[in-house]
Amino acid sequence: MTKRYTDLILGLSLVLLAGVLVTGLLNCSVMTEFDKPLVLPDELACLDDDDCWSDESPQDDCNVCNTDTHTCAPEGTNADSDDFFVCERALERGTADCDDTREYTYPGAHEAADLLDNDCDGIIDDGALEAKDAEPDLIRKPTSGCEAPCLWSSPRMGWADSSIYAVWESDEGRNQDRLRVAEFDVNGASTMTEQLLVLKSGGDDHNMTEAGIAKSRESSSTRTYGAVWIDLLGGRTIDLMRFQFSTDAALGIERTAQEWPDDQNVLRETHRDAAHPVIIAREGHDEYLVAWSGRDVAETGSDIFLAKFTAPEPDGMVIDTSRGADGFVNLSQTTGESEEGRPGLAQAGSGLVAAWINEAEDAIRIVYMTDYGATAPALGDIRTVPLPGIQDGSGHALRDLVIVRNEVSASTELAYLIFCGVPDGQSANEVWAVSVDLNSFASGLDADVFGTPLRISDSPAAPSIEAAAAWYDRAIGIAWSERRDGHNHVYFRRIADLETSRETSGVLASDEINLSADELDDTVNVYGQGPAIVATDSDQDFAVMWWQRQPAGGGTDTGDLYLRLVRPKE
Repeated sequence: MTKRYTDLILGLSLVLLAGVLVTGLLNCSVMTEFDKPLVLPDELACLDDDDCWSDESPQDDCNVCNTDTHTCAPEGTNADSDDFFVCERALERGTADCDDTREYTYPGAHEAADLLDNDCDGIIDDGALEAKDAEPDLIRKPTSGCEAPCLWSSPRMGWADSSIYAVWESDEGRNQDRLRVAEFDVNGASTMTEQLLVLKSGGDDHNMTEAGIAKSRESSSTRTYGAVWIDLLGGRTIDLMRFQFSTDAALGIERTAQEWPDDQNVLRETHRDAAHPVIIAREGHDEYLVAWSGRDVAETGSDIFLAKFTAPEPDGMVIDTSRGADGFVNLSQTTGESEEGRPGLAQAGSGLVAAWINEAEDAIRIVYMTDYGATAPALGDIRTVPLPGIQDGSGHALRDLVIVRNEVSASTELAYLIFCGVPDGQSANEVWAVSVDLNSFASGLDADVFGTPLRISDSPAAPSIEAAAAWYDRAIGIAWSERRDGHNHVYFRRIADLETSRETSGVLASDEINLSADELDDTVNVYGQGPAIVATDSDQDFAVMWWQRQPAGGGTDTGDLYLRLVRPKE
């Protein structure tokens, strides 16, 4: 073969090879080793930190890549050994363990009713509480044959030895407004035969309203109570009565009520327009303290008064006249102003804390008396509670004040004021809480006495009213009534008093729970109102009682009593 032919064949071969290469490139059928994706061997998990993170597994946010071994490992702290770490990246992304001291608290954990944010979503005990059963328990209905409107209403209650004790108004016809008392278990079953409190001096006519009740003594066979109410037939005066629930040892479960000879009438001659009495008892002393709003005949405005009663057997309630000729002290110390609304009253060690609403200024006043209210407080001892974010001066903006108190530790004693007020920029009442450091109060300090108001309810278009509260350990249960969807409902929410939350008056510690019947007939206007609440033997359980008014088919109103337990989900 001549060189000429050899060169020709070589040239043709090059042309053919070039064509193959071009075709291969155009069809993407040729891939070099450098073009292939890198597949790490099993023992090499990463080249950098990005390989250690996954949006589907936030638990990996603290992983870092060891470039020597090409393996991922968590970096940060994990003091509780729950496999959730705390590191800068997790903190930035909100996936860090929010409590590295508890192994059951981490992002996505089960939320328990323990006053902790177990799942690290920023909310304490959300979804952890529930109302017992699908509907509330109907525990009392007016007796048949009563004269319209037949309303049983306005319950007040307390807790004693695994039982609820309660007093309520029984409206059974003209001048037949009486008071009934009973004991119930947490399911609403009676543990004592219901009794009427009948005025000894009132004949057949009774007009008793605005009742309160407190327990002073308890033994294996008896419990002693004091009741207070307004006597409308007597010109809005205050009456009191002491009675007992006793267990017959032979019968075991039968209970009867005993009334001492006479009810005690207070202030018939010197005062007018008594209203909103509250009563507390000194456990084991057979002593009762009663506060109320009233007007001296010589004054144009009303004040808040306090009286102490003892109960020497066999007498009824005897007023302690050591506090003055009339046996009471003026707490508010004002002239010409109007102090309106139910005052709040609570024991505080050997002292007493009282608060009330000053209608003239739409302000809350509070006083702490270390002598158990034996003498009238000086004006300088009465303080005005700061309420930033809540309207004042608008007239009747504040209402429904109650006090709960607890000794948190040997050195810390607190009270919480629960009330209804209108937030700035809103027209309807909401429920609020304000903490009061009684140690700082008693020491005369100006700072660190009051927390900022904590908003409990959140329904801008519906007014929240009739707040009630009970405190057990670190939990405060709050109930109120509110009109939504054409009905008055009764709601519950819990707050927690935590050492880290004192400046903010606690922190919300449950969802808002509607205690009213789950299925209401929209064609009938149902009014659930006047809730009362107690904390039971369990620090997680609260019992709420209220009355529900419903027009009957023939137009006759009825008022029934309901009870529902709020407890941790099972």
